[in-house]
Amino acid sequence: MGSKCSKGEKLPTDAPRPSPFSGQSRADVALDEFEVLPENKVANYDHEELSRFWNEENKNDIERRNFFKKLASSWKKGIWGASCWVICFYVIAYYVVNVLVIQIACARDYPLQYTMQTPYQEMMLKATLNQNNSKVLESMKAEVKIMKNTSLTWRERFSHRKESIKTHGCMNYEQTFAGFAASEAQFTRLFTFLLGFYVSFTISRWWKQITSVPSIDGLCVSLAAFIWVNPSMQEGEVYVKEGVNLKQFKHTIARYLLLSWSMVMSRVGKPLEDKLKQPLDFNEKGLVTFEEYESLKTKHGGDGWKGKWSIPLLWASSMICEATEKTKDGMDVKVKELKEIMKAINGFQMGLNEVVHYDSNRAPDIIDQAIRVAMWFWIFMGVFSSQGMVNKEFNMPIYGALFMNFPVLHIVKYVLIFSWMKTALYLQNPFGNDE
Repeated sequence: MGSKCSKGEKLPTDAPRPSPFSGQSRADVALDEFEVLPENKVANYDHEELSRFWNEENKNDIERRNFFKKLASSWKKGIWGASCWVICFYVIAYYVVNVLVIQIACARDYPLQYTMQTPYQEMMLKATLNQNNSKVLESMKAEVKIMKNTSLTWRERFSHRKESIKTHGCMNYEQTFAGFAASEAQFTRLFTFLLGFYVSFTISRWWKQITSVPSIDGLCVSLAAFIWVNPSMQEGEVYVKEGVNLKQFKHTIARYLLLSWSMVMSRVGKPLEDKLKQPLDFNEKGLVTFEEYESLKTKHGGDGWKGKWSIPLLWASSMICEATEKTKDGMDVKVKELKEIMKAINGFQMGLNEVVHYDSNRAPDIIDQAIRVAMWFWIFMGVFSSQGMVNKEFNMPIYGALFMNFPVLHIVKYVLIFSWMKTALYLQNPFGNDE
């Protein structure tokens, strides 16, 4: 007996049956899946570009699940990629100061301050320090006499000046850098408070802008739900007014909303502005006719006609009101709930109005400038305040001292704070580089 069933024979109940969901995965979607029949199009669109965008997003989503690709993407687009140049600048400046000052200029041969003393030794150490202070005063007086001596050459003067700076400038250098650290701690509290307020404000504003962008889905649902048509007839056979059937009527209203949306978003979004630069671009996309543009264009031309983005919504509202008056009981088509359709159009208009208001009322540039200046000043201050004090006074070679002085904590702090600041700057204009 064969394993296959003959024609007309039913499958046994315990046999595995093919599932309609088998093989469904994050694979590429075929190009024809994005094609739309000409009679169902509201406006022209590039289905090839949409297919390519959809499949690239699926591919990126799959790659983001791979650990190594996720790590590479995080390095390029994440916090490390956003702050790598800042960290490189900080580390280079840090080690330049550490080598020149801590390791070479100010390192003492015998670290008295790190030895353990008895009370008698402490008394003797204080006396020695007092004696050293008197010697410093004597050396300063001697230096003045030397600098007043006109018989010395400039090389001799420079040599004396260099020794004087090393002697006086490096006295208690640990306390000097500790003072830098204390000042940086006070500035850090002020800076992080202002930055936190700025980022919170920016994220709140960004979210309101993103959620204000309207969609025509609500209108399409309202048109389908609240315009009644005779079930025995097709929408293409029922005329709302002379020469305009119900399908054309719905498509025109949806096109007016898409036109209004495109007029607004091409003003606030650079990528869409590049694709819809001229009125001809709108026409080629099937968004506006020549007669409609003639009623929208301004006297002196230019992009001023995009500022009339609310007029297409008025056209759509007028069409709905006119259809409500002409369609009555007993006809094959009737607008049942005018207020629900108008509610969808009004909500669409309010969303676009929010987008326009946010774009025309941006945060002052002085806020961004102040944050940037404070950030770089904070990093520059951190070059001195984060200096490690390990040098030859610890009986350690220079390469070991540099390794011990590596500023891990400050690097992590700068990565987090700078990435947080860059995020706020990116979110100032969510449509600027948004595809």
